[in-house]
Parts: sequence; C-alpha cells; structure tokens
Amino acid sequence: RNTGFEFSLSTINIQADDIDGFTWSSNLNFAYNNEEIVELFSGAQDDVGNEWFIGHPIEVYYDWEKIGIWQLDEEEEAAVYGQRPGEIKVNDINDDGNITGDDRVILGQQQPKWQGGFSNQFSYRNFDLSVMVVGRLGSMIESGVMNGAMTGRYNDPKSDYWTPDNPTNDQPQPRADLEMPVYDDTRNYYDGDFLRLRNVGLSYNLPVDVVQNILGAQSLRLKVNADNPYVYAPFVQKYNGVDPETGTGNSTPSRWTLNFG
Repeated sequence: RNTGFEFSLSTINIQADDIDGFTWSSNLNFAYNNEEIVELFSGAQDDVGNEWFIGHPIEVYYDWEKIGIWQLDEEEEAAVYGQRPGEIKVNDINDDGNITGDDRVILGQQQPKWQGGFSNQFSYRNFDLSVMVVGRLGSMIESGVMNGAMTGRYNDPKSDYWTPDNPTNDQPQPRADLEMPVYDDTRNYYDGDFLRLRNVGLSYNLPVDVVQNILGAQSLRLKVNADNPYVYAPFVQKYNGVDPETGTGNSTPSRWTLNFG
C-alpha cells in the first residue's frame, strides 16, 4: 500500500513590461510517499528470508546495527562476544551475550520518503539563466566505498580508523593479514539524503543586426551549461567523490558544455 501526496506550483514572480525587461518564473514540485506491506502469502506475518516485513516498505536494509568500535576500556565485554578492542561493535538487541540472526534489525529503506525539485528561470535583455535544484530525504544507500580499506595493503579512501591513540567509533582497526573486519558489511549502510544543484544554464542571444550583417544568419544563441556541478549530502561530505543518488554510492559525473545554435 502506498499513501502520500504530490504538490506542484508554477509561478511568475516578476513579469517584465517589455521584451528587454527582467522576468523571473519558478516551478516547485515535491512528493511524499509512505510505502508498506500490509499482507503476505502467509498473512500478517513477516517473511524474514525475503526481508519482507509487515508495516514496512518492500525494499529495506535488514542487518546487524553497527553502534561503534570496541574501546580499550571495553576489553572484557568485547571478549564475551569473541572480539577485541578496535573491532566493530554491533547491537545485541536481545542482550543475551551472543550476536545471532535474531539481533538483526531494519536499518532503513531504499526509496526516499520525500523528493522534489525547484527550478527558476530568469531573463533580462539578451540573457537567460536557468537553475534547477533537486533533493531526496528519508532513504538509505548501501555502498562498498570502504570495502577493502581495512586490510592495510592498498590505497583506499581516507578514513578515521581506530588505533589505541585514536579511539574513534567510525572505522575499525586495519589488519595486515588481509582478513576483513568482523561484521564488515555493517559499514556499508549510509544516509542517502542529498540536495543537488542539478543544472545551471546561461545563454546569450547575439543582437539580430550583428548576426545578420556579420554572420549572415537569422539568429545566434550561445549557451554554457553545467550538469550536476554540486551536491550536498552527509555521505558526500564524508567520502568525497561518491554520490548517494545512484543508490550504490558510485559517482554521478559533473559536466560542462558550450553550445552554439
């Protein structure tokens, strides 16, 4: 079942009195959607094998929850779980001293709850400017951007990893034996929210008399266009160069173009 709403609004904020005057128009749209499974083949009972849960979206992330890194003063507690300081600490949901499949939880959903865009068009004399911003809220992404970064053998993304002198809760202690950290997959889940400057376009229409007399053409329009020049997101700020919009953390390229027409 999907419940939600969509909203769109188009406005003329400033209307010029003549063709060379300043004009500004806008388009705003956003949508909210709440997706949930209400019944399965077995009725109102979760299907853990397929990761389908009553009252939740179809596509969710279901795994152990990383809650930090075991610290030096937690050595005895870590040993209860067969671990040691510097390794990934996950949430023991039922507090039974063992990490099993029963300790997995729904971490987040793949589809955003909110998404929308806001575009503006400006014109003055022979100049036209367009700006578009888009965003998403309420989603999670799964990315292997840090996979392999803890083996201590390769060039990898810069990370805040644990050492006795740097008791961080971000990344575990690197290992030189090529073994991945215990519960390594729990490092793959990130906040998927973002706000992106999708497009900026600036164009200039050469004066008609110049075009006709010098170039022998009816009109000539020069346009500089930038696609995806900037994105703000917790994931991007932490791991520069990767992108939450792809759903996997891969990059969406920025592009500049110059057009004549």
